[in-house]
Amino acid sequence: MNKEENIFQVAAVVPSCGIKTMADKGVRIFVDTRELSNEDKSKLFGLQGERIWVAFAKTTLRVDDLNIKEVEKEFLTDKTPSQRLRSVLYVYWQDCTDQQEPFETFYKAHMEKFIDIVKNKLPER
Repeated sequence: MNKEENIFQVAAVVPSCGIKTMADKGVRIFVDTRELSNEDKSKLFGLQGERIWVAFAKTTLRVDDLNIKEVEKEFLTDKTPSQRLRSVLYVYWQDCTDQQEPFETFYKAHMEKFIDIVKNKLPER
């Protein structure tokens, strides 16, 4: 796949209520697009669950008109594995639970479960 095939772009608007801060210090951004072709919809839905780079520009220029460098896969995240696990647990807590217990309580309980799984696999000493 060549460089241009890796890029999907569409003009979008960030609505006034489209930015939300998250507990892990990340930001959730919603965007509204104009009507998309079936091909563009297919490309967009194909990105679900994928790690992607997002460029924001208040401009009429397309990405290929901007000076954007390709980034090596190994540099896609600055987070440590433990930070990534915490972020994933937060998304799970947010999207898959009723959020009745605070995230910190949920996080600590799940980390203890992971610790117990590993401890139970250790040979006896």
